[in-house]
Amino acid sequence: MNDLQKLLLNEEEAAQLLSMSIHFLRRDRISEQSIGIPFIRLGGAVRYPRADLEIWVSELTKKTLPSHVCVEKKLNDPAVKRGPGRPRKAGQVDARRKRVAHPSDV
Repeated sequence: MNDLQKLLLNEEEAAQLLSMSIHFLRRDRISEQSIGIPFIRLGGAVRYPRADLEIWVSELTKKTLPSHVCVEKKLNDPAVKRGPGRPRKAGQVDARRKRVAHPSDV
């Protein structure tokens, strides 16, 4: 059977189609914070309907903004405050300030 005509995909084929890892697909199936990748169980086997995956991807792309728009909004939004970053350990060089952090700084 031709791969293009295959209705149900196994984990490896679905991962390849979605450009994701098999581990990610498995984690998504059991996670409470699932992103909703459609799958079915046939006995003990897990299969991914090709048509449902294609619909899921098209709906997902309609909902998400392009990444450059999201970054641009965050950078230009005055309400978004930038924190000082993570605290430095004593003796660790701060690349921006070119000095060694002291325990009193942390």
